[in-house]
Amino acid sequence: MIPERFIFIKSIKPDMNPLLEFYKTKKNFSILILENSSFWLYCGIYQISFDTNYKIHHKITFSEYAHQNSFQKLGIYLKKLFDSFSKIDIILCGTGPGSFTGVRLAVSTARNLSQFLKIPVVALDSLTLYSYALYKQTSNIHFITGFDAKQNKIYTKEFIYKDFLNTPIEDKSISDVIKELNQKNINIWIDNTLILNILDSKIKHIPELDIDHFVDILFLNDFINKSENYFKRNFREVLPIYLRKDPATQKYPEGLKRL
Repeated sequence: MIPERFIFIKSIKPDMNPLLEFYKTKKNFSILILENSSFWLYCGIYQISFDTNYKIHHKITFSEYAHQNSFQKLGIYLKKLFDSFSKIDIILCGTGPGSFTGVRLAVSTARNLSQFLKIPVVALDSLTLYSYALYKQTSNIHFITGFDAKQNKIYTKEFIYKDFLNTPIEDKSISDVIKELNQKNINIWIDNTLILNILDSKIKHIPELDIDHFVDILFLNDFINKSENYFKRNFREVLPIYLRKDPATQKYPEGLKRL
């Protein structure tokens, strides 16, 4: 029986999909995972082989509830990873939205390593990473994932099985989120259940996630078909997602050209 993590890639043209082109060129490679948009800090390196499917040969991962001191903890984890792995070929980075400090920490680390090591980055919004991992761990095919956005708001993404890459990220008031839960009769998985200030069976606290599922996303047919949206060869293209204010490079694109 084929393990569930072996996801077959079919009918995808390499010249149109930079991620698949990378896989076919490398065959064996290492992926660094960086995600710190919510209360959890996730960091790890995976050694992967890829032909018509992929296989994890070796991994070292760290996950910790790191609402504070995430900068120091990430530094410690990266040192341990680099002591064990001599080479990294690609980075997967969660780009937010979420904790302003956490997002900047992950994105700036990915950008710096990409520039120094001259390797590409797959930049993917953090709610998609969380949503897919929650789906794999709970088998729930329709729900909302939320991060505390402060100011009585929640960053949300609706997970709909087989279409989760296409649902938008939104910045909603708490009242609007509760109304949506009742209208659609679905659950919300959220990092801070206290902000809803109610006890309700529809409200779930995000547990510690298995970051193997972050890696799984990279080999899904639908994801690879859209890989030009996520695959960044130039570190300058790796930008944090801020829903309430455009990043400076979007507001002033001429600044990006000068870099």
